[in-house]
Amino acid sequence: MKKSIFCFFILFFFRYAFCGNPLTEMQARKLLLQASQDDEKADEYYESLKDASLQKSAVLLGYKGMAELMICHHSYNPYTKYKYFLKGKKSLELALKTEPSSVELHYLRYCVQTNAPFFLDYYSNKSEDKEILIKILRNAKNESDKDLLRIIKEYFLKTGHCTEEEKKEIMKIIL
Repeated sequence: MKKSIFCFFILFFFRYAFCGNPLTEMQARKLLLQASQDDEKADEYYESLKDASLQKSAVLLGYKGMAELMICHHSYNPYTKYKYFLKGKKSLELALKTEPSSVELHYLRYCVQTNAPFFLDYYSNKSEDKEILIKILRNAKNESDKDLLRIIKEYFLKTGHCTEEEKKEIMKIIL
């Protein structure tokens, strides 16, 4: 009985989080990882963010771009992949143009550009974003969003996009 109540609660939570209710920036951030690992959740994530716009939040528009890029990643049809890639890139770049000081948006773009295939020609801001993100990590004591900083730190340490010196420096940063 307890197990079935727990399962019902989990199903209710995901249904509430994804269906018909606009996500907050924090919810979008937390659900991004789950959506990136599952086709069905990626579709639900996209549905929950497809109405995001600059009027609501530049960061949510950036997450909408990430949702569009996930649809691209999970699609099999090359035309669909490319169409959603362009939509996602456009949403993410528009969000960054609107809010260029957003650490979160620079992080999202850095993640995309470090993982996008070379032939898509979407890598020109990697160095700039990396510098911004490392600078923010160095000044972590002055930043209020420690959760985001932990995510950025983990990304740098788990991926091969840093030099050994940068990794050593990042490992020393206490959040």
